[in-house]
This record gives sequence, structure tokens and C-alpha cells, in this order.
Amino acid sequence: MPDISQENKVAVVVPVYQSNPTEQELLHYYHNLSILKGFPILVVAPLDLNIDIYCKTPGIRSEFFAPDYFKNIAGYNKLMLSTEFYERFANYEYILICQLDALYLTTVY
Repeated sequence: MPDISQENKVAVVVPVYQSNPTEQELLHYYHNLSILKGFPILVVAPLDLNIDIYCKTPGIRSEFFAPDYFKNIAGYNKLMLSTEFYERFANYEYILICQLDALYLTTVY
């Protein structure tokens, strides 16, 4: 399997909004990390959030945004539609936004 992440083509972006995810969310998170381990993983969070629980795996990086983006669905939608969000990942050709309620099953490339 080629490691296409070496060319900075793809990054996995994981938006989080709470320091204490549910057991199910944490299970999904660590499962997805194991499947997507060849790609850069970036946790996206509000500036004022402690993300230690998400950074236990070496190599996890983080990007922080204004807390208002994470207060409700409207704020989150605004973040997802903002140029500010996508400019942070301009070094990548593609990003996979992997929510904590998603379960990634395999990589195919």
C-alpha cells in the first residue's frame, strides 16, 4: 500500500468540541486512528478546550478555532463553510473530515 500522505495529498481532520467524549466516541476515534494511521491526523477544537485525551497517540496534531464555532450546530456549520477553516489545510490536496460518530472501515487507494 503506498503512503500517499508523504506527498501531503491527504489529511484526516477530526473536529471535537468536548474534553470528555462518550465511550462510543472514543472507541470510534481510536479505531479510526488505527485504520488511517498512514495519514496526518489533525484534531480541530475550540481554543479553550483541553484535548489531551485525543493526543495520546504520537504524531497527532491540532488546530484551534474560536469557541463560538463549537457552541451549537449553526456555529459548527459556519466553521465548515468558512475559508478560515480550509485555509488551515491548504497544504493538502484533500481532507477527510472524520466526525466522532463515524466509523471508518478501510482505506482504498
